[in-house]
Amino acid sequence: MAKINQDRYHQINEKQTRQLQEIVKDAEIDEKLLSGLDEHRKREQEVEKNKKFERLQGKYVIINWIINDLLIYLDFATTNER
Repeated sequence: MAKINQDRYHQINEKQTRQLQEIVKDAEIDEKLLSGLDEHRKREQEVEKNKKFERLQGKYVIINWIINDLLIYLDFATTNER
């Protein structure tokens, strides 16, 4: 009877060990997945930041063109008044 109980104890222990190993394995997979998603999110944020910067640069260039055109016009207008 003691031998049966000992065998049963070992079977239960092995089953619990396998279950724990599966849980650890699943947790590692989840961690890798979350890490990959986090890296993807960071790359997407960097791309969006670069796009926003490029749009702002474009607006800056346009504003400078307008300012230069206005300065040229004002210079032309003031020189023609004389």
